[in-house]
Amino acid sequence: MPKSPLDGIIVIDFSTIIAAPLIGTLMADFGAEVIKVELPKVGDVTRGSGGLSGKRSPFWLTIGRNKKSVTLDLHTNEGQEIARKLCSKADVALFNYRPGVIENWNLGPEVLHKINPDLIIGLVSGYGQTGPYKDKGGFDRTVSAFTGVTYTSGYPENPPVRSGFPLIDYLTG
Repeated sequence: MPKSPLDGIIVIDFSTIIAAPLIGTLMADFGAEVIKVELPKVGDVTRGSGGLSGKRSPFWLTIGRNKKSVTLDLHTNEGQEIARKLCSKADVALFNYRPGVIENWNLGPEVLHKINPDLIIGLVSGYGQTGPYKDKGGFDRTVSAFTGVTYTSGYPENPPVRSGFPLIDYLTG
């Protein structure tokens, strides 16, 4: 049986919701071993998003597929230490937090590259890691409006219309 293109690649996915987790999902689809890190109590937000009563969330079934999961409290020293150990053996780490958050968890690029100099770190945020908007949160709805995508749908005589599909999230991932 032929190997998958990403066979042997280990990805630690610290991201949540859609845009960045989709990167991990696609890597898993191509054979990478993806370990999804989820916070205690809530897990990934998509686990409870958009599901029918008593059914599993279609978002989670899509974004969480082909991944292993582990629960770590990244607000604690113990959780941070385990996360660093995971990253020491990984090829890729994915994050989608505003600048400064992962540094507060002692998981910033400088810390992780001391542990694993070859680690590829993916940082996805609404407005980038630098610049005047870097500290603003970004979700599909706000970034769609900010970039003008909402002006491409609807009717000219009416206000802009948001897509019923998280287009920006999927284009980012």
